[in-house]
Amino acid sequence: MFKNYDGWSWYALALGFALPISTALTSVVSVGAIVWAATHPRACLDKWIALRRDPVFLAMAFFLAVILVGVPISLAHGYSPWRILGKHVNLLPFFLLLGLFDAPERRHATFMGFGIAMLISLLASLFAAATGLRFLQVTPGDYNVFLNHPEQNVFLSLATLALATLSSRA
Repeated sequence: MFKNYDGWSWYALALGFALPISTALTSVVSVGAIVWAATHPRACLDKWIALRRDPVFLAMAFFLAVILVGVPISLAHGYSPWRILGKHVNLLPFFLLLGLFDAPERRHATFMGFGIAMLISLLASLFAAATGLRFLQVTPGDYNVFLNHPEQNVFLSLATLALATLSSRA
């Protein structure tokens, strides 16, 4: 199953694992996206050109544009947008990694890591519900193991859609 994995495939596995678990872990693992894009700029640019009219790519670009347009609006109204803008930095690795996902073994690794993390989250949540143990000391009856912010949920939904759509086309 892992025989065709190169170093970047293992990175894709780690990124897929980090996505549903934590925004902080995703940010840490996303440093690899910058390294990959810096070492493979042509692959990155070629993928952007190939996808410039793709609806998923356009949705990702629109979502990022909405966030960036919010910065001057926030500043004009006296609010500091930098803290919340830092939480949305997770969108950038997907633009940088689009070329990386051209290789089937890397797409496979991403979904493998994503599936493993989702399974761990599901089993831990079921264990918490069965035992009554609350991992995060949140509201009684809420057995979420990994507490995420609303922007993480939007990001995760968009990332899942993008990965699934782009992977199914290749």
